[in-house]
Amino acid sequence: MPEYTLAIHRRIEDVEAKWRDLEENALSTPFQTYEWLSCWQRHVGAARRSQPLIVLIFDRDGRLVALLPFSLRGWGPVQILSWLGASLSDYNAPVMSRDFILSFGPGEFERFWRNLVLALPLHPLRSTVIKLSRMPERFGGVRNPFMDLPDFACTESAYHATLQQPWDTFYETRRSSATRRKLGQQLRNLSRSGTITYSEPVECITRRETLDALFNCKISALKRMSKRMRVTDIFSQPGVRSFFEEVTLKCNRLVHLARLDIDKDMLAGSLGLQHGTTYTFLVCCYKDGALSKYSPGRAHLNYVLKSAVDRGFTVFDFSIGDHPYKLDWCEEKTYLFEYLSGRGALGRFIGFSWRVTLQTRMWLSTKPAARQCYQMFRALVSNLRG
Repeated sequence: MPEYTLAIHRRIEDVEAKWRDLEENALSTPFQTYEWLSCWQRHVGAARRSQPLIVLIFDRDGRLVALLPFSLRGWGPVQILSWLGASLSDYNAPVMSRDFILSFGPGEFERFWRNLVLALPLHPLRSTVIKLSRMPERFGGVRNPFMDLPDFACTESAYHATLQQPWDTFYETRRSSATRRKLGQQLRNLSRSGTITYSEPVECITRRETLDALFNCKISALKRMSKRMRVTDIFSQPGVRSFFEEVTLKCNRLVHLARLDIDKDMLAGSLGLQHGTTYTFLVCCYKDGALSKYSPGRAHLNYVLKSAVDRGFTVFDFSIGDHPYKLDWCEEKTYLFEYLSGRGALGRFIGFSWRVTLQTRMWLSTKPAARQCYQMFRALVSNLRG
């Protein structure tokens, strides 16, 4: 097994320079960038009293080859070790060089991981639950070494489309002529109700206005959904809204906003992340009303896809969720995994209980009728509670 040296830091600011340098050539997703996770910790992590635990891994020559951004927080009588920013990240993973990943032979990463956990400054008198969620099986074309660990299960999936230039060629290969005519007619129907404009705000004031409109639109959509199923309004959770405001207004290179207006009133909007040659379609929404029958959300998606193609992105990541519209565009499906483990009697018991709950949810996901009944029951209970 290769020899590596660890350095553990509790303050993100202490490793900013090394983190940014490693990002330039390492394999990662936009959710592991320093901008995203440092901002998450200031707003969401601090509100949850989560303590960053950043593990730097150096090879025998002293070169930084991997960075593992963890979070440690108390939960009743136990402490939970998870990925930093996991609550708002579609993908959780280390920032790793390709050489580091390929240096492990069969079974070696599992031994490395056990030794790493022993080196972490965990409270010796408290049980620990290790919960590493939404880990992609592969990223950057390389298998995630965390897939070698036991006690993990596939929990979710995400979809990607490989883009090609020019836009017209890509559009014709993904959508039938009948579908293109239908979408064109719907856009013309929208234009009869007012002037349709698509824009990608750059100035601070227009980005803030777009973000506020997107928040309000998304919150309204979640309220409509809550009438038939139980949904979580993440934007009402402590620190979430201020997190999105800061990362959007300060990180133009990472965060991309787009909007489709009718007479300067936002009809549909989205927030995406730009990382390398990948564009991630993260938050999207369209305004409900009389014009929703003309599919403004689909029209907006076409504009965003065209913009991504024109600006040279090669992968369009539709992120997590098995929504049918994604199948119209995507040819690649990524499976996400969760690792659960416990230390101490209570930690092992809670880890086991969570695994049972996870397996039940996975079973429900394969039984649409049972899942729908379960969601309706939870929504009913939630409404009765007020």
